[in-house]
Amino acid sequence: MLIISLPTKSAGFSLIEVLVAIIVMSIGILGMLGLQTSSMATNQGAYYRSQATILVADMADRMRANSGSAASYSSFDSESPPSDPLCSETGCTSAEMVNHDLRQWSNYFTDTGDYTEFIPLLPDGQGTITTVDGNYRITVSWQVTDWDDGGSEEQVVEERSVSLDISL
Repeated sequence: MLIISLPTKSAGFSLIEVLVAIIVMSIGILGMLGLQTSSMATNQGAYYRSQATILVADMADRMRANSGSAASYSSFDSESPPSDPLCSETGCTSAEMVNHDLRQWSNYFTDTGDYTEFIPLLPDGQGTITTVDGNYRITVSWQVTDWDDGGSEEQVVEERSVSLDISL
């Protein structure tokens, strides 16, 4: 009986397969991390837009509830809130309610001193009310830091806003 042995030159082939598998898995994991990061940024932007929409609707409801003094809401900027009329317990007149509403709305954007711990709902948020063509425009704006779309590796500050025009 004749036994012939063949030369085995495949030493180390399994090691190369393992290295290639590790590289392929690493690229896949990096791709998943990139998707997760962009998903989180998109969710944060959606959260800010939702908060701004709620704030705009809140002020619109306040103005509708006090429509007799709607003109007093115009030309308002949350950076300079009115003083507190201190009428919430005793009952507010229509004019006092305007100041009360504007001050409460300003609490979402700036520290008016009404609360011990101020946490703004939006980064660098600001609320304004203006009159445009006989309608009232309620605008909430905020700033976000994002990467420059031009391909550079610099971060830029962009302003975003939500507006609502109402007629009373």
